Amino acid sequence: MPYFLISRVEVGAGFALVDGRIGDSALKTGHRFTQMFDRVDAWRVKEDGKHCSFTLVGIEAYRHTFEELDAGLTARLRIEGEELDQLNDAEVIS
Repeated sequence: MPYFLISRVEVGAGFALVDGRIGDSALKTGHRFTQMFDRVDAWRVKEDGKHCSFTLVGIEAYRHTFEELDAGLTARLRIEGEELDQLNDAEVIS
């Protein structure tokens, strides 16, 4: 399952810009993140995750926009959903 390691979050009106690194599977626009974790260690053992419902609507990397981006690359994701301010406390979304 794709995941994203968060390094920085900017929450706007109805969206969030999330900087970080794509995990071990490619991410594609339209992907729905359903779990978030406040620590990478918690994500690794899948404990203490919080339910979320965020949709990936845009990917920017290396001064370009993408529909899909490969694993391991850094990117800025544009995410929409409810309670986006919760992303400020997260280190991983999956």
